[in-house]
Amino acid sequence: MRPDNLSWSCAELRAQLTEHGLAIEIVVGGEVDLLCAQEASTEELRLMSYGQRGADLLVETPYGPLPSTFEAFLFEVGVRGFRILLAHPERSPTLQRAPARLAALVERGVFCR
Repeated sequence: MRPDNLSWSCAELRAQLTEHGLAIEIVVGGEVDLLCAQEASTEELRLMSYGQRGADLLVETPYGPLPSTFEAFLFEVGVRGFRILLAHPERSPTLQRAPARLAALVERGVFCR
Protein backbone atom coordinates (compact mmCIF):
# COMPACT_ATOMS: atom_id res chain seq x y z
CA MET A 1 0.00 0.00 0.00
CA ARG A 2 1.21 3.48 -0.76
CA PRO A 3 1.83 5.72 2.28
CA ASP A 4 -0.52 8.41 0.99
CA ASN A 5 -3.39 5.87 0.90
CA LEU A 6 -3.12 4.83 4.55
CA SER A 7 -5.34 7.59 5.96
CA TRP A 8 -8.04 6.98 3.39
CA SER A 9 -7.96 3.20 3.91
CA CYS A 10 -8.18 3.57 7.69
CA ALA A 11 -11.05 6.03 7.37
CA GLU A 12 -12.91 3.55 5.17
CA LEU A 13 -12.32 0.77 7.70
CA ARG A 14 -13.46 3.00 10.58
CA ALA A 15 -16.67 3.80 8.68
CA GLN A 16 -17.37 0.11 8.07
CA LEU A 17 -16.72 -0.75 11.71
CA THR A 18 -19.04 2.03 12.87
CA GLU A 19 -21.70 0.88 10.39
CA HIS A 20 -21.55 -2.58 11.96
CA GLY A 21 -21.60 -1.24 15.51
CA LEU A 22 -18.05 -2.31 16.32
CA ALA A 23 -16.22 0.01 18.70
CA ILE A 24 -12.66 -0.72 17.62
CA GLU A 25 -10.08 2.03 17.46
CA ILE A 26 -8.03 2.01 14.26
CA VAL A 27 -4.72 3.87 14.28
CA VAL A 28 -2.99 4.69 11.01
CA GLY A 29 0.46 3.19 10.58
CA GLY A 30 2.43 0.58 8.74
CA GLU A 31 5.29 -1.86 8.97
CA VAL A 32 8.11 -0.57 6.81
CA ASP A 33 10.68 -2.59 4.92
CA LEU A 34 14.13 -1.24 5.79
CA LEU A 35 15.24 -0.83 2.17
CA CYS A 36 12.02 1.02 1.35
CA ALA A 37 12.54 3.19 4.44
CA GLN A 38 15.93 4.25 3.15
CA GLU A 39 14.48 5.27 -0.20
CA ALA A 40 11.32 6.91 1.18
CA SER A 41 11.11 10.61 1.85
CA THR A 42 10.78 11.78 5.43
CA GLU A 43 7.17 12.75 4.66
CA GLU A 44 6.39 9.24 3.35
CA LEU A 45 7.88 7.76 6.52
CA ARG A 46 5.80 10.15 8.63
CA LEU A 47 2.68 8.89 6.85
CA MET A 48 3.66 5.30 7.75
CA SER A 49 4.55 6.12 11.36
CA TYR A 50 2.23 5.28 14.26
CA GLY A 51 -0.70 7.67 14.13
CA GLN A 52 1.13 9.55 11.36
CA ARG A 53 2.78 11.58 14.12
CA GLY A 54 6.29 11.24 12.71
CA ALA A 55 7.74 9.78 15.87
CA ASP A 56 7.46 5.96 15.98
CA LEU A 57 8.26 3.80 12.98
CA LEU A 58 7.72 0.04 12.88
CA VAL A 59 10.53 -1.48 10.79
CA GLU A 60 10.37 -5.05 9.53
CA THR A 61 13.26 -7.30 10.47
CA PRO A 62 14.35 -9.09 7.26
CA TYR A 63 13.66 -12.83 7.31
CA GLY A 64 16.85 -13.69 5.46
CA PRO A 65 20.45 -13.06 6.43
CA LEU A 66 21.08 -9.55 7.74
CA PRO A 67 23.70 -7.54 5.92
CA SER A 68 26.65 -6.27 7.92
CA THR A 69 25.23 -2.78 7.30
CA PHE A 70 21.87 -3.56 8.93
CA GLU A 71 22.57 -1.51 12.05
CA ALA A 72 23.82 1.44 10.01
CA PHE A 73 20.67 1.34 7.86
CA LEU A 74 18.49 1.44 10.98
CA PHE A 75 20.34 4.38 12.41
CA GLU A 76 20.17 6.27 9.10
CA VAL A 77 16.39 6.10 9.43
CA GLY A 78 16.57 6.97 13.12
CA VAL A 79 18.60 10.13 12.61
CA ARG A 80 15.76 11.40 10.43
CA GLY A 81 13.82 11.83 13.66
CA PHE A 82 12.10 8.47 14.05
CA ARG A 83 12.14 6.18 17.06
CA ILE A 84 12.60 2.68 15.64
CA LEU A 85 10.53 -0.30 16.74
CA LEU A 86 11.98 -3.45 15.21
CA ALA A 87 9.26 -5.97 14.35
CA HIS A 88 9.91 -9.62 15.18
CA PRO A 89 13.68 -9.67 15.53
CA GLU A 90 13.34 -13.14 17.08
CA ARG A 91 12.54 -14.52 13.61
CA SER A 92 15.88 -13.45 12.16
CA PRO A 93 18.32 -16.36 11.79
CA THR A 94 21.17 -13.86 11.97
CA LEU A 95 19.99 -12.41 15.27
CA GLN A 96 19.27 -15.89 16.63
CA ARG A 97 22.92 -16.78 16.02
CA ALA A 98 24.24 -13.40 17.16
CA PRO A 99 21.96 -12.02 19.89
CA ALA A 100 24.67 -9.53 20.85
CA ARG A 101 23.83 -7.60 17.67
CA LEU A 102 20.26 -7.19 18.88
CA ALA A 103 21.42 -6.29 22.38
CA ALA A 104 23.64 -3.57 20.90
CA LEU A 105 20.67 -2.17 18.94
CA VAL A 106 18.57 -2.05 22.12
CA GLU A 107 21.40 -0.31 23.95
CA ARG A 108 21.39 2.33 21.21
CA GLY A 109 17.65 2.98 21.61
CA VAL A 110 15.97 0.59 19.18
CA PHE A 111 12.80 -0.96 20.59
CA CYS A 112 11.76 -4.54 19.86
CA ARG A 113 8.32 -5.99 19.43
